[in-house]
Amino acid sequence: MSLIYLRVTVNGKRSEMSLQRKARPEKWDPKKGRVRGTIPSTLELNRFLDRIVSRVYQIQGELISDGIPNTSEMVLNTFQGKSDRSKTLLSIYGDHNDEILELVGREFSSGAYQRHLRTARHLKTFIKKEYGYGDISVKKVDLKFINRFEHFLRRTLKNCGQNTVTKYVTNLKKIMRICYANGWISKDPFYHWKAKWKKVEHDILNERELKSIMEKDLPSKRLDQVRDIFVFCCFTGLSYIDVQKLSKDHIVLAMD
Repeated sequence: MSLIYLRVTVNGKRSEMSLQRKARPEKWDPKKGRVRGTIPSTLELNRFLDRIVSRVYQIQGELISDGIPNTSEMVLNTFQGKSDRSKTLLSIYGDHNDEILELVGREFSSGAYQRHLRTARHLKTFIKKEYGYGDISVKKVDLKFINRFEHFLRRTLKNCGQNTVTKYVTNLKKIMRICYANGWISKDPFYHWKAKWKKVEHDILNERELKSIMEKDLPSKRLDQVRDIFVFCCFTGLSYIDVQKLSKDHIVLAMD
């Protein structure tokens, strides 16, 4: 009796493993890859081999569909439950966004969470349009991928400026740094990438302009409140997000 081995060949490269089943060499049909005979034990063994072959083809199809490197080693690792198939870009980004959501209001703002959600959506559209996949292995994210994504954003987001595009790409950079830190990729694909920021000149209101805003009659109570918050920010120097977090407990009488 000899052990039966499963051999997978992809692009000329082979990988194999023992199936922990045995057969008599003289009964083996090398062309069919099955055992000759009609006795119950032989039929059961051939059905087992049929299921193995079917599962291997299924795994290969899923790898191709998900944009994961389709190698003989990857097919066997997935078959044995030892693969890194879960290490795909959008799945990792989804886990990252779930973690941020749990910390919104404490360590992250709602705006930061929404920005990462938008980045993940743009990546999903990009991967589907440019590669034809629903997701892609993080190992396939290289400088070419980054540059193509940046160009895709410039081309498709008509009303977005350079700084908005750069923010989306730097969000992706954060995810790839997480992958690199965890050892899911062997090198940082952003090593040779440089963020391109466009200097923005902000206009500053003078006293006359600010007074005009304060005295303006607005058509609704809601706009009155928006104006008051804006003026409050101007006098205190607080950002919008800081004012958004204010409560009555923060407003107290001081010595002055």
